[in-house]
Amino acid sequence: LPHHLSYVAQEFTGPALVRQLDGAGFGISAGSACQRGQLQPSRVLSAMGYPAEVTLGAIRISLGTRNTLAAVDALAAAMQSLLSTPVSLAGAV
Repeated sequence: LPHHLSYVAQEFTGPALVRQLDGAGFGISAGSACQRGQLQPSRVLSAMGYPAEVTLGAIRISLGTRNTLAAVDALAAAMQSLLSTPVSLAGAV
């Protein structure tokens, strides 16, 4: 899909990343849109060869016409900061 990114962080669950990034002001989602509210392995990522336990760390990032390059840079910086401190999120669901 255009303007859509799936990101897999093997050390974390998707919902843990969503909570942390939501707290930082970013709206992202975990899992696939058709499985909203359910923590299940993504069928698409599974079909691409990712193991089920890895796909549980997937998040979806969608960009629209109102997103700016500055907002994308801020999200990248927030993700880098969170992912560089795995102890704070490890095992969080």
